[in-house]
This record gives sequence, C-alpha cells and structure tokens, in this order.
Amino acid sequence: MLPEGCLLDVELDAMDMLKEFLPKGRNAAIEGYRAIRDELGRRPTALEVFSRGFLPRTIYAAEGSWLEFM
Repeated sequence: MLPEGCLLDVELDAMDMLKEFLPKGRNAAIEGYRAIRDELGRRPTALEVFSRGFLPRTIYAAEGSWLEFM
C-alpha cells in the first residue's frame, strides 16, 4: 500500500517478475479474500480483491460467477 498521491512506476520486465510473487491458486485467493473481508469489516468488491493482487475469477471459478461465490 502506498500513501495517497504516490506513484509506483515499474518497468515491464519487473512487472513480470513481480507477478511471480502473487499468491497462486484458489485456496490462496480465498484466504486473501477472507483477509480483506476481515480488514474491511464487510464483503469486498471484486475490484478491491483485484487491487490487492488476487484474481476474482480464481476465487469464483468453482461457483461460476462472483455473485454465486458471494
């Protein structure tokens, strides 16, 4: 998380490398979702989940849609 007004400029090669550090798999994404939910005190939106580095489609893959998962 960056303070408001800050900008992070990342080279494309570095972005590919950083993607390797993102959590992978449905279980990791669901745990991430739960952590965000607990932090916010409410159900996070798909955009909030995505902005934290998790792919919403990974979370809802078994249910078919984000709303079904919710």
